[in-house]
Amino acid sequence: MGLWALLFNLLLRRWNGQQAALWIGNALAALAFSAGHLPSAMILLGAATPAQIPPLILVELFLLNTLAGLVAGERYARDGLVGAVGVHFWADVVWHVLWPALSPAV
Repeated sequence: MGLWALLFNLLLRRWNGQQAALWIGNALAALAFSAGHLPSAMILLGAATPAQIPPLILVELFLLNTLAGLVAGERYARDGLVGAVGVHFWADVVWHVLWPALSPAV
């Protein structure tokens, strides 16, 4: 996120677009964060290519991970790397520990 924000800050400096540069950088980093979860989804679903992942699963993967990435990026901008790591940690606790523990057995 920092690199993208820096590059867009240089591009938007003329228009005093520091805040816009931060959000553009955050959005690009959040999309990259989402795309980084494709290989694990492919392994879990036994897909050889991303095209074999059902479209609804892809939408869910990108929506949830992009949202988490945007929140983590906002925390990164305010609190630094520890804030972003904390968001990722608690998202994993909710998704991988609490959700399965509270969901009825299938």
